[in-house]
Amino acid sequence: MFSTLIGWVGALLMLGGCTFALTLGGKTEKIGATSYLLCWLFSTLVRIYFTNKDHSIFIVMMLDVSLLIIFASLVWKSASNWPVVATALQLLVATLQFFYVIDFKITVSAYYTILNVSSAGIIISLIVGTFSAWQERAVIGSSRNDIGRYS
Repeated sequence: MFSTLIGWVGALLMLGGCTFALTLGGKTEKIGATSYLLCWLFSTLVRIYFTNKDHSIFIVMMLDVSLLIIFASLVWKSASNWPVVATALQLLVATLQFFYVIDFKITVSAYYTILNVSSAGIIISLIVGTFSAWQERAVIGSSRNDIGRYS
């Protein structure tokens, strides 16, 4: 019962954070939220439709690596700080998936703890980055109106 509650809270945090980023974020936040949601959707569909465990784990690992590449490109091209944290945490998730693929002996509790804490950290960094970008745009917009159009 408690794990189901944690799962629902995590899903609501992810959907709420990505919705916040898509509605009020800048270009970087929208790219990050869209790519995170798409990778989450594809990994869910892969786990549902591929019953062969070996293939589904490899595909999910490739999705995690692609999300890592997207976050790393956001670090490279963005002035925001949140993609650095998201990239570091996504690197942890991709490494965890790689260890699982090569059959490294990880306990189930350690696997899910690292996966859930890293995913929550990525969403929290996205929320903080979105709030920061939103506030920067609000300050720029208010100062532009206060100064005047041709100043």
